[in-house]
Amino acid sequence: MIERPPARAWVLVLGGMTAYGVIAFADPAWRAWRNVDRWVPRVVYRVGFLAAVGTHVYKAGIASGITSNTGRPRDERRAWIGHTLALGFPSLRLLRRSVRA
Repeated sequence: MIERPPARAWVLVLGGMTAYGVIAFADPAWRAWRNVDRWVPRVVYRVGFLAAVGTHVYKAGIASGITSNTGRPRDERRAWIGHTLALGFPSLRLLRRSVRA
């Protein structure tokens, strides 16, 4: 059975990742952000964003392995992998908890 992460997880993670990516890669947003943070170079934001995306991909791979090893149906596997790719830790935590139960 698939569990859905709460709506606040979707809003916070997707909103945060979107804002992070826009600040890191969009010139107008970067110029505006410089009024808030003048010390951290842009390359740090870009590397950090790419690392965060890589972490989400890695966590989705872990979700794929867990759902495969526990014999979940194909549609359920896709759902777990998809929302773990989007949300990362909140989704993977729910999956691990459902396997233990």
